[in-house]
Amino acid sequence: DFSYHCQVVVGDYNYVFDPSVFLRRLFQRRDYSDWVLIIDETHNLYDRGLNYLSPSLKYETVLTQIEQTGKFKNKVYQNIFKALLEVAEHFRALNEEGAIQFSGRQYFQTQLNPQAWIEAFEMYESTFIKYLIHKVRKKQLIIDDPLEQLYYALRRFVQIARYQERAFVPFYDANEGGVLKIQCCDPSGYLEQRLQGFHSVLAMSATLDPMPFYEDVLGFSNLAVQRLQLDSPFPAENRKVIIVPGISTRFKDRKNNYQKIAEVIEKTIAVKRGNYLAFFPSFDFLQNVNLFLGRVKLNKILQKPGMSEQERDDILNHLKQKETGHLLLAVMGGVFSEGVDYSGQMAEGVFVVSPALPQISFERELLKEYY
Repeated sequence: DFSYHCQVVVGDYNYVFDPSVFLRRLFQRRDYSDWVLIIDETHNLYDRGLNYLSPSLKYETVLTQIEQTGKFKNKVYQNIFKALLEVAEHFRALNEEGAIQFSGRQYFQTQLNPQAWIEAFEMYESTFIKYLIHKVRKKQLIIDDPLEQLYYALRRFVQIARYQERAFVPFYDANEGGVLKIQCCDPSGYLEQRLQGFHSVLAMSATLDPMPFYEDVLGFSNLAVQRLQLDSPFPAENRKVIIVPGISTRFKDRKNNYQKIAEVIEKTIAVKRGNYLAFFPSFDFLQNVNLFLGRVKLNKILQKPGMSEQERDDILNHLKQKETGHLLLAVMGGVFSEGVDYSGQMAEGVFVVSPALPQISFERELLKEYY
């Protein structure tokens, strides 16, 4: 309600671009051309766009709910039970397809029948609405209700299953009991439709290079685009870039180079006391190098997966203290490597260990094949 009376709305990308949770009051009406959209850290929108449009369903989740709802004699649960059996039938057919045509393979591409999935979802939806009414009448409060989570997962999947373009590739993963996924390889068409509706869009980031690539994959290619690339405001003579040759960070070589990387860090921070940041492509890489940093005299701080905002702020406050002498080990693309200004004496130097390339996966192979 408030959004109708606001001149400025600040939020996550989701509230503009995620097909499941975008602000329908603002962006589903016919005209929002009096809005200006400002996208910060625009380079992240590509992966986010892929994720929005790449839904998945787990067979195991469906089977678990079939088992749970089958225990109840109540008509509401019995109807949900029947609807879930219909969904499970699609998975049974996929398992059969894999056994006959793709024996011994974890992954295989498949063809979806969107109408069949829509009908299965609508059957579940009609029973799910009655289930919600039943919960209200019985005054039941179920935290993280699995039937509700399954409803939203099914709805998202069916929304994307309607897209029959080449950019959307359905495939089946036989691991973990079976996972059906649609991999979006190109979010540009979807993103362009949303961008077109705004009066104007300002997309900015410190890492939008090469610009033509981001214009293409983010849906700007067919729009009237102006580019502005600014040089760093910091004096070049104050920056010293050192490249250390002779150390391989390739995955197959890492085990033999953890100690060498640790030695480079130790020798460098011994030159001048202060705070230093070391960024790694993964938590595993970070932990293995840390094993060889036992002689470091600085106070070591290690980033952990899933840190809260309060934990992050506490660490940044440590770096702001006058008594400098910290070594922060963190991952690239995480809460310490983007959107943080290390002003004053917060950082004397930075180590960037290896390019942060994504792991090889079936999904990445599909992207490579598409492009």
